[in-house]
Amino acid sequence: EDREKDQLSHFILRMAFCHTEELRRWFLAHESYLFKHRLDRATREDKMHFMRTNGLIYEQVPGISTPSSNPRSIISCVHLSKQLAVAFRKFGGSAASRDDRLMPVLKNLAKHHIGPDYSTAPVASGNAITAAMVDGLSKTSMPLCMKSLHLALTTQSHLKHGGRMQYGLFLKGMGLQLDDAIEFWRKEFCKKINVDDFNKKYAYNIRHNYGKEGKRKDYTPLNCMKIITSDPPKQGEYHGCPFRHFDEHHLRASLRGIGEIDKEAIVQLAKAKQYQVACKRHFEAMHPKANSDGVGNHPNAFFEESRKYFDSQPSNNNGVTPPNNTPATAVKSE
Repeated sequence: EDREKDQLSHFILRMAFCHTEELRRWFLAHESYLFKHRLDRATREDKMHFMRTNGLIYEQVPGISTPSSNPRSIISCVHLSKQLAVAFRKFGGSAASRDDRLMPVLKNLAKHHIGPDYSTAPVASGNAITAAMVDGLSKTSMPLCMKSLHLALTTQSHLKHGGRMQYGLFLKGMGLQLDDAIEFWRKEFCKKINVDDFNKKYAYNIRHNYGKEGKRKDYTPLNCMKIITSDPPKQGEYHGCPFRHFDEHHLRASLRGIGEIDKEAIVQLAKAKQYQVACKRHFEAMHPKANSDGVGNHPNAFFEESRKYFDSQPSNNNGVTPPNNTPATAVKSE
């Protein structure tokens, strides 16, 4: 039964992730991680059984080295990426692709997050988040996407709608209450506009995100897949994923306060389109020896694990910037 569920989930995800090259690449990478994870934890008996079941019979040849520096040259394989492309072509003309019941599920499955929604996410130490704490926390505990939005907001006293939604819901998820949220945004925006204009143009949307206006829907923070696959930022916009949307020069400029080896590894992961893995590596560089298992799928998970890390340190400073931790550089999308 478990094997049947595993196989069904694999082929359902194939259909959900075959629509674009980016989704296919993401699915291929994570299927590879899952396979490696299972293989690493399999016993010798399990591995031998797997080989026998799949007709993988090899004889060990002692004393002879591999005849090629590229082992792949002697391995026969069918690439999953090609199979996904074939699946897309076949699925595009199938009855399933025209089924009004199935298609909405498949289209949204790639963006669905099965972890916590962070609709209510208190700080690990139990301390409430206030408007006055946000700036300090942006330097210590925010992922690069939110750190860049915060810097753009504080330097320009404005964010466009996409940035306000992404950052505002993140702040809500990390525990900033409605009154503090209004205070925070008003302080930043009113460096350029008066309070009346702020109340007319922006306060309603903040209350709306907290479920206090309109349909009273209590919106949840955006997960990483929604941020990565959403419309890319245009000129003067700062939303999105830096590992996905920044060019190499801007990304390097934004990776402050970490070593060159870590920085280079992160840039290479981003160039390989492993955006979430790059974010996880950034977390590990910022938080030596921290638990990063839950990081990489949701910006608020990054924040939560960061607070746990700093709360466990001997000199917990409750949001004050630690030494040698400089903010990211805000850059416009090209």
